[in-house]
Amino acid sequence: MKTLGRAEEAIRRLAEAVGYYCPPELVLKAEKWLDDLREALREGVEASRALEACRARERLSSQERLRLKEAVINAREILERI
Repeated sequence: MKTLGRAEEAIRRLAEAVGYYCPPELVLKAEKWLDDLREALREGVEASRALEACRARERLSSQERLRLKEAVINAREILERI
């Protein structure tokens, strides 16, 4: 994912800035926050993938329902002719 790569690069740059500019007593806290941000980013990516997989299954299910509906209509038409 292009967005994921950009976000990871931004976090890497933030980590460098934290190490360079942050007072020593805040570095560990800031690194923890960056770790939390990385984890949230990973969870967001996983959730996005799961949502897309669910949408794909729903599309397939919807297509299958349409095929079954058409089959029932065709069967009724055939039965009416008999």
